[in-house]
Amino acid sequence: MSRNVRYERLRPDELRAELARCPVCYIPFGPIEWHGPQNAMGLDALNAETVALRSAEAYGGVVLPTLFVGTESERTPETLTNLGFEDNTLHVVGMDFPKGTMKSLYYREETLRLLLRDTTRLLLQNGYKLLVFVNAHGAANQLRALSELQLEFDHTVKGAKVLLATPIASADPSLGGGHATAGETSILLAQHPELVDLTKLPPLEEPMYVRDFGMADGEYFAGTKGAPYTVLDDPRTKTSAARGEADTQAEVECLRRMVDAEKEKLGIL
Repeated sequence: MSRNVRYERLRPDELRAELARCPVCYIPFGPIEWHGPQNAMGLDALNAETVALRSAEAYGGVVLPTLFVGTESERTPETLTNLGFEDNTLHVVGMDFPKGTMKSLYYREETLRLLLRDTTRLLLQNGYKLLVFVNAHGAANQLRALSELQLEFDHTVKGAKVLLATPIASADPSLGGGHATAGETSILLAQHPELVDLTKLPPLEEPMYVRDFGMADGEYFAGTKGAPYTVLDDPRTKTSAARGEADTQAEVECLRRMVDAEKEKLGIL
């Protein structure tokens, strides 16, 4: 029987025992965000949660309840052009493209910073030596905010370490390059198969344009791919649970390496 590592489901004596065994706490987080019509909108945070839970179960520590919080910024005219929009003057935030049927829940960047700071403060008072914030959202402004917060924590937190980790990008750049395409769809299928419905996508003979479906390959974000601006890593033909499981395990292994390096510095066995 596996250990219960969910913070909210442990009694105080159980939390103290886990703390004595391994003073590490994982905090998974990510936004509720449009991930195409085929995927649940909590994909990023749910992915972070799975990686955090597997890491804690295998290597020690506990996992705080997932924070469904993340941020995004306005798309530049250049990016809109790269994504195939004919009108690059549109106001588009993150993946909330005009034809999306539900808006993402993007918090302001300052709200994200405040939440992570306060979560850090509250957990450190209970004696944790390593806090691992597990992020699975690749927005440029979120990664920038996390990088700046990392510098802040490195200079202000004494006797402990706060690690702001994005294993989906660090494990393999191709994992974090696309949005809602077959890569992410496969991850969700492997972790939560009931949350993926490929029948919500059009028949295979119909092209899926990035601007219409809010799914984009890394090549479009990078501006290295042009017309016809259709999804390349097509979830209709390239999604598989096996692919998603392999990518999930790659994230877990990547996070393990990052955490082990910090545990060694802190003298945590």
